[in-house]
Amino acid sequence: MYKENYKEELKRQMIDEIKKEIVAFLNSEGGIIYVGVNDNGTINDDFLNEDQDLIQLKLEGWIQDAFYPLPSNLIRGNFKKDGVYAIEVKEGNKKPYYLREKGPKPSGVYKRVGASIRKCNDDEILAMIMDSNHYDFESDVSENQDLTFKYFNRICSENNIVLSKKQMTIMGIINSNGAYTNIGLLMSDQSPIEVKFAVYDNKMNFKIKKTFNGSLLKIIEDVQDTAERMNDTSAVIDTNNWQRTETKSYPGKSLREIILNAFCHSNYFIRSNIKIEFFEDKVKVTSPGGLFKSSIEDMLKGVQTYRNLKLVHILDKMKYIENFGTGIPRTLEAYENSDRQPEFYNSENFYRLLTKFKL
Repeated sequence: MYKENYKEELKRQMIDEIKKEIVAFLNSEGGIIYVGVNDNGTINDDFLNEDQDLIQLKLEGWIQDAFYPLPSNLIRGNFKKDGVYAIEVKEGNKKPYYLREKGPKPSGVYKRVGASIRKCNDDEILAMIMDSNHYDFESDVSENQDLTFKYFNRICSENNIVLSKKQMTIMGIINSNGAYTNIGLLMSDQSPIEVKFAVYDNKMNFKIKKTFNGSLLKIIEDVQDTAERMNDTSAVIDTNNWQRTETKSYPGKSLREIILNAFCHSNYFIRSNIKIEFFEDKVKVTSPGGLFKSSIEDMLKGVQTYRNLKLVHILDKMKYIENFGTGIPRTLEAYENSDRQPEFYNSENFYRLLTKFKL
């Protein structure tokens, strides 16, 4: 019995619609399309009467004429013993792949989302192009060159760092030509980044609604201070010794770590917002962009992948983070003795969810 999932697709016949599925797998993590299978996972008997040579020729024609860039070594078709035609598609390294007749625009570019496909928007297509060309957002020259660094300079002074031209070059704030970079823009007082912060009651009405902006370091400070004020403390008195035990809603450094993790790994090229939302029973932290060349399993083990290497080094130098890759393991450690555990999700917008400690 066949079953659809994020890596497997079922089709009853060898129809043109399959070309979109192939493009989606090329632009995602690859997968297999089983042709000759009904939606319920049973074999379509009508397909078994089709000419297998013609089916094979059709796929070969598609590979040569239907897609761009040419995916010759990424697609392979073969008939299984039960008569089902399996089209194996590997993930491509020259994204975006698209339908040649449509071009590299939303009508021709698809990606896999769960067990289905959808058209890519212009921003996603551009992100694929830049990734394929190893574009470095942090090092690119900022469009805004009229920048000031009052807050960033203050934090540098607190850490005994003189913000000289040499130091700014080392940090990547300016490039070798003296132009401000995008990481410089993020550190500047003119940073365009905004972070949304909200607290809801049990009917999803806003109790608190804020937007933080300014230098990214100022935003981090403001968000952490506000979040910590929302981290309620409960006290229990042990009647045997009359000792008072205090427990935070979100234990240890879990709230701090999960917020810092979002700032470290957010995709700042995507013009979206980091969001921190307090619900009655949880905190949801949403950051633009999925996991960078990693999986949730790798992340939970502390495997390090860096979308924003310069930012991570700056946060380390300014003592916002203590060691790379330890944030999530520390969060798990804080919940070690709890019945409730934090939940982690990876999607186009990767968000991390902290469950509230039972108080």
